[in-house]
Amino acid sequence: MRKEKLDRHPLPPGSTGWPIIGETLEYLRTAKKGVPEIFMLDRINRYLSSAGNSCKVFKTSLLLQDMAVLCTAGGNKFLFSNEEKLVKSWWPAHLDKIIVGNSEKTLNITEESNRFRMILAPYLKPAGLQKYVGTMDSVTKKYLVTFWDHKDQVKVHQHAKKYAFTLACKLMLDVEDPQVLDKLEGLLKDLSSGFTALPIDLPGTTFNRAIRGSTQLREEIEKIVVERRIKLSTASANSMVDEDGDHGDMLSSLLMETYSDGQQISESEIADKLYGVIVAGYDNLSSVLATIIMYLAEFPQVYDAVLKGN
Repeated sequence: MRKEKLDRHPLPPGSTGWPIIGETLEYLRTAKKGVPEIFMLDRINRYLSSAGNSCKVFKTSLLLQDMAVLCTAGGNKFLFSNEEKLVKSWWPAHLDKIIVGNSEKTLNITEESNRFRMILAPYLKPAGLQKYVGTMDSVTKKYLVTFWDHKDQVKVHQHAKKYAFTLACKLMLDVEDPQVLDKLEGLLKDLSSGFTALPIDLPGTTFNRAIRGSTQLREEIEKIVVERRIKLSTASANSMVDEDGDHGDMLSSLLMETYSDGQQISESEIADKLYGVIVAGYDNLSSVLATIIMYLAEFPQVYDAVLKGN
């Protein structure tokens, strides 16, 4: 019955490439050159409809996963308007192995994750982030003076990554020691390098290094969480709260939170969620910042308007 049903609904045009590796190597070649869109555009042009219309969807196979790529704004709308209805978010097995590492946890959304999301959400909304504007401003100014001032050339994307990570560690963990930051970022770089690597878990491979980096990064963050819990428990309650009733950084505030049933949030759970936020923002935020700066450089009139605050 399943085969008959699939036969009535043909798959979109495209190719899954070579056995096992699919079209991964071709995609990685364009990604390493910084132009992964060439891989997509080539297939969009290749799989034009018989009526000459642009390709709306094509199939491929990347990183051991068969997949369909939606190419239009309508495709994006379909995905985001039907989450948990017709489609469900998921992680390829190799990413699950990198991010989860050797722990027994999974990347599936669980009741525990939903409970924690309700607690974390207020801190990530504009109203919650407003109290951190002063810290963001001081970290940004310090970073620009250290890495950007008096430089003939600046590699924006590379520095944007470091800036985003530095700011995240300050806001979430209240960590600003350069040696600690360098150690944590080194582990994060190892982790993120495995996202587009061939999923071969053998000593010396990029994928294996990513798994080890993920495990060590989570352990380091949990150490920071445990140390902060001890510090909070030994300090007087009033000494850890500012005049606005705030506990300072996000970590200290989360350690004082409880679930609706009064259950205390464990150190490992807080570490896992902060780890997830830091990992998710490392590439995404830096790419957005680099893109904004690129367009400001390409369009002087827009740059002048932004500079004037218009």
